[in-house]
Amino acid sequence: MGFSTRFGLAWPTLFSLAAGLLEGTKDCPWSPLQPSSTDIECAAPWSSQTWFHAGGWEGPDDCFQEDYCIYTNRNLNGGLAVISSEKSMHGIASHSLYPPDVKQEVGPGAFYPAQVPGKGIGLIANRTIRKGEIIMQRTPCLLVEFDSEDSELAKKARKESYEKALARLPDATRELFMAQIGDDVVAKVDRNAFRLFLGDNEGHVASYPEVSRFNHDCRPNLHYRLKNLTHTTVAVRDIEKGEELTISYIEGMIPYAERQERLESWGFKCACDACKADSALEIAASDGHLKEIERIEAELEEKIGNKEDIETDTPDRLIKLYLDEKLDSYVAHAYTKAALLSSMFGDEEKTTRYAMLAVEALEREYGPNTKDAESMLGLAEKPTEHWSWGIRAVGWKTVKVMQ
Repeated sequence: MGFSTRFGLAWPTLFSLAAGLLEGTKDCPWSPLQPSSTDIECAAPWSSQTWFHAGGWEGPDDCFQEDYCIYTNRNLNGGLAVISSEKSMHGIASHSLYPPDVKQEVGPGAFYPAQVPGKGIGLIANRTIRKGEIIMQRTPCLLVEFDSEDSELAKKARKESYEKALARLPDATRELFMAQIGDDVVAKVDRNAFRLFLGDNEGHVASYPEVSRFNHDCRPNLHYRLKNLTHTTVAVRDIEKGEELTISYIEGMIPYAERQERLESWGFKCACDACKADSALEIAASDGHLKEIERIEAELEEKIGNKEDIETDTPDRLIKLYLDEKLDSYVAHAYTKAALLSSMFGDEEKTTRYAMLAVEALEREYGPNTKDAESMLGLAEKPTEHWSWGIRAVGWKTVKVMQ
């Protein structure tokens, strides 16, 4: 079942004046790796840019409105077709397809596709997958620039441009794309693509056909991140053999009714463990936990800012709520807060434990070598030398936990 980014997918209408594609095409004689020119004339053939072709790129082809063209590189990780403007191609060319922190993913035998009741085809663990293991790292097969406008004419242009771009890809990659859910190429992009930003915040939608095989769960066992053009999925808890691999198509830190409303665009009613319709009391309890998390975090912001007393069991209560709710995909910042609070209270054992858990969770959510992970590692290694150490126990009154 397909999905877009949790923040919602804006329709990619590359073409405010899309009639240009429907009326005809041009070849533009400029390279996206060269400085941008203000006097571009789309007439001369692209073949003169031999150095560009040496890198495996073809195009620009099928240009329209002198702004958008199709570029293709069949040699990049199974093939990549780009529908973009000259300006955006400068940014795309400057981004590494794989970020420098790529790690080894699990082998092909770690999971397999299978029919999942009520969901269609999903991916099933073929062995125990451990927390932190990389499941997939993929680059897109189709990358499309978009703007905020839309029209019926633009939709027609989208379909034609997508089909032309996909026709330039290797057969195997094109077949992967066409196997995604959706009645036509436009629907397959709209329902399965992720939204990302490159360079000077040019917006794009990126299609990762293999990633689209992950089904939704409001309490998923995988987390995904996008860095440059690379989509990475990582296990956020141990996954047993026979368990389905899932991600969340939406923000999970919202109540049941809002989750169901947001999922309507995918055409299904979620029936994951957190959403089962026959467990109204459990759903209400879950919503209550989310409200309690929100309350505690808001209270922490207010009390720390105003130097008010905070109960010493607050870090433990906050983490317990996250884990009870299986919010493993969002727990990094909670571990970070718990580590800092424990340090403020002068509790060395808890500070070290929560700081190391924060390091692991931050690397799962954001990738290795993140600044926050480095900070938490420093706290774990030398807690008593950290700026936060003991400021609640020494400078301010510490509220003792009632036994």
